[in-house]
Amino acid sequence: MFEVHCDELIQALAKRAKDICNKLLARMSKDHLDANKMYVYVFFYLKCVEFLQRTDALAVHFDMANVCLFKIILQVCLV
Repeated sequence: MFEVHCDELIQALAKRAKDICNKLLARMSKDHLDANKMYVYVFFYLKCVEFLQRTDALAVHFDMANVCLFKIILQVCLV
């Protein structure tokens, strides 16, 4: 008969699992922060467009430019 002492192995595996959990939490936090930033940018853009449409007599001419700008903002935020 023999006896296996695996306390060190168990501790190493527990540490590794904890490190993986910490990395996962950090990634989830970063992704959540990035998504929130995108929402802020989109909201700011929409408010700017709304302001321009209320104050600018030439706003109709800027509609296509606004759509293009919105697409660019979305592409930048989603990268």
